[in-house]
Amino acid sequence: MCRAIAPARNDAAAGHIPWHRPPRPITTPGEGTVMGKALDAEQFAAYARRQIHAALDILDRHHTDVLGLCACGRPQPCSVVATCHHAIAHYQAKLAVVGATQPLRLVARRPVAAPAAVPRLGSAWT
Repeated sequence: MCRAIAPARNDAAAGHIPWHRPPRPITTPGEGTVMGKALDAEQFAAYARRQIHAALDILDRHHTDVLGLCACGRPQPCSVVATCHHAIAHYQAKLAVVGATQPLRLVARRPVAAPAAVPRLGSAWT
């Protein structure tokens, strides 16, 4: 028994792409991210720490095997290991800059007492 094959729908002209699912609306405040949003120092520090921890987690699975290969099967030096070390060094350097440029606390100026009168040469010793 043969079934008739329905002709392919051309919804692309109507703005619908069959494999594309439209993004769901954001219902919770703070949910989702916006590309290109500038981060403040605390947000960037948290982001950099997450990147460092992710790279360290990846490095845990890429150690030298008994045969001298990486645990993933690549010859040494493994490109994944090199990439993770580069990412760790990059974010550690950025964290050092962010930590070094934190605003200092304000210190109130104390009134300074006037220095004691010092006799000038020629006036007191004459």
